[in-house]
Amino acid sequence: MKETNDWSGAIFPSLSSDVRARAPEFIDRLSGPGGFHRYSLSGDVAGPEAGGGLGNTVFAVKTLATLGALGKLPAKRRVELTSFVESFCSPDGMVSDAWVGRRSSLRNKLNCLRQGDMSNFFNSQVRRAETRQALQALDLLGRVRMPPVAETET
Repeated sequence: MKETNDWSGAIFPSLSSDVRARAPEFIDRLSGPGGFHRYSLSGDVAGPEAGGGLGNTVFAVKTLATLGALGKLPAKRRVELTSFVESFCSPDGMVSDAWVGRRSSLRNKLNCLRQGDMSNFFNSQVRRAETRQALQALDLLGRVRMPPVAETET
């Protein structure tokens, strides 16, 4: 398993020890069934039943890796996180959250029309960004790289 460089203590020395000690426990409290993670203990826009949550879980994985705590998770939990992220993979190799795509579609289209830039009209830039982040999380979890995604012009 790959861990990120331990730079957080150098940047935030006064917060470092307390945050690093307590953050993994807090992230664990945000975890839900099957690898899903919430953004908040007080409630999210949608729970695991909505079928979304890719960004939440990717953020949790990357935060744990930054804190040096990802490798301390039990193997079963890492497999669960990996499976959850992989559940968002499409046959074309993209990794994206359809729930987020549906929720942001109208706003993205209006922004494209307002700005006169149609490059994200069909959410392609968001899907590429989600794919990059998800593949990084899978790499941190020790998942063998998936086939590269073909870049398309939109």
